[in-house]
Amino acid sequence: MLQHTRLVFTSTTGRSGTGFLAAAVNRNALNATAEHDPMPRGYGEPRIWRDEGQDDKLRRLAQQKLARLAHGQRLAQLYRHPLVQWLWGTEAFGPWGKIGRRLFKVIPKCPVGEVYVESTHAFIKTYADAICALHHDVHVVHIVRDPLVVARSFCNRGSIPAADNPYLLDPDSPSNLLTAPGGLTDYQKCLWYCLESDARHQAFVRAHPHVRVHTIQTAQLGDPASRGALFEALGIEFRRPLQMEVYRNANAVASVIDAQDEDEASTLLARLAPEVLARSALASALALRLWA
Repeated sequence: MLQHTRLVFTSTTGRSGTGFLAAAVNRNALNATAEHDPMPRGYGEPRIWRDEGQDDKLRRLAQQKLARLAHGQRLAQLYRHPLVQWLWGTEAFGPWGKIGRRLFKVIPKCPVGEVYVESTHAFIKTYADAICALHHDVHVVHIVRDPLVVARSFCNRGSIPAADNPYLLDPDSPSNLLTAPGGLTDYQKCLWYCLESDARHQAFVRAHPHVRVHTIQTAQLGDPASRGALFEALGIEFRRPLQMEVYRNANAVASVIDAQDEDEASTLLARLAPEVLARSALASALALRLWA
């Protein structure tokens, strides 16, 4: 059983700084461990389970995640034993020592009473409700980036929402909160995905009022003051001054918005019904921005 550990997950679209956040935690935190998209992952089949309402399978996925962290707690206690520290620092185990050291790197060593951060964009798509039903101390970092830029970034990577894309969402799924109109361009599908992700985040917040949500803009992750404030809110103790320039996952092509992107975005918003737009604060804000 996982004991006395604060779990922090990210709610976001991807292409927003999740990898950067995990790297920043691991480089600066004194009482926290972070992983980016660890196993078991919430992409592929879990997305289908969520679309089909197979909550029992999502619960098992969440249980597997928590069991893995519980194993990590036990390993952390063993790893911190002075004898193990000494043996790991010698060649006493020969090749077995190397295998052991690799094992300790693979399994998260998150001691009891510390903070574990999982940065991923699968959380809000699939197992968020299941995690909150099983663990009482959950915080969520809501990372927000300009949806027009995120959509362009996905397009530049050739990653378009579709039934056969395991990492994003299926625009045709009947379980979507924002019904996607037919005949969308690739860019509009990517933008719809951003708005749907935001709608799911808003629904999650309403369903779990006890969960503390911390919202931060992607650009603020690179600001020492904003990042420090986030760490403090999460209960993460960190080195001062904060170390910067920890991670980059840039596209080969820069995500630059042009007039055509804005026109396609405006057309998509116009095709979404007003009651649908109301389910996403991001969609409403974008409509005001484009139609002002």
